[in-house]
Amino acid sequence: MADGRFEEIDAARYSARHRVWRKTSKSAKILPGSPLPNTIKIVTWNIDFSTPNVKSRLKTALAYIQRDVLQCKSGERPHPCVILLQEIHRDSFRLIFDDEWVQKYFVVAPKKMEEWPDGAYYGNVTLVSRTVPVCGVHSIVYESYMNRNALMVDLKLSLPAWHAVADESSVVRLRVANTHLESLPSPGAQLRPRQLELVADALADPHLIGGLVCGDMNAISPPDAGLPERVGLVDAYDAYDALDDEGGLIRDEEEDEASHTWGYQPECEFPPGRLDKILYSPGAGGFSVDRPKRIGIGIRTDKGQWASDHYGLLTTVRILA
Repeated sequence: MADGRFEEIDAARYSARHRVWRKTSKSAKILPGSPLPNTIKIVTWNIDFSTPNVKSRLKTALAYIQRDVLQCKSGERPHPCVILLQEIHRDSFRLIFDDEWVQKYFVVAPKKMEEWPDGAYYGNVTLVSRTVPVCGVHSIVYESYMNRNALMVDLKLSLPAWHAVADESSVVRLRVANTHLESLPSPGAQLRPRQLELVADALADPHLIGGLVCGDMNAISPPDAGLPERVGLVDAYDAYDALDDEGGLIRDEEEDEASHTWGYQPECEFPPGRLDKILYSPGAGGFSVDRPKRIGIGIRTDKGQWASDHYGLLTTVRILA
């Protein structure tokens, strides 16, 4: 298998006038009268391709993200945000494009399933709110037995108001990668280090202020714990004092359990773990990343089925300089 392949792919934006999704322009235009944001929320969630009822579970997840995570009332525009979904099944892919909230307020990548790695029947999908201009979309196709990749969007953001001037010098580019690293102890443990290293290298592009990689890191083997640091990335969860989801201080075993994102919905023979992570390039202090909070806990469809076997994560990114 090849070491990794860097590909340019298409994103799509819905035209209400023509009632069709169209390939987005690379000009990264922003809505008239809307300033470039300097703060964005990032949501990442593995939706689970292998459990039945992929459509109803994805529909439940999208409604929950809209209503509870991003706190948008029906028909309301979200604040600047990026939604990173993993394990979207081929049978539920079009549901994202048929969602009215998504049609009104988001750019979606990839435009078609054929832009997933060859042979994939599930994959990553990224939604970027239209208030955040997208100036590039790329895929790193990994060496993988499971058709995995990193889906990267380059975003135009602004320096804070006290830095900003009315020209291009106030504009910065942030790269956000959506990934699902190789599963299982073997061959996953052998492939995950190089997969994450390829993303870390892409986030170090000198034309960027920096970047993040979020998603299912499949951190299930002992060497996975130190992998982000070994490839030059910072784990947003480890960068802060330990707080639970309500802001209380926690320690040791309690802290470990409060960070777990898999193993509870439902409980199974494998131990729970922090499979999902938000990592970022340290850069030169150009942006900050809040400690991730878990989302998707206890969320079920109207038939009582878990929306996913994973919890998701939510963070806020702020441009500093």
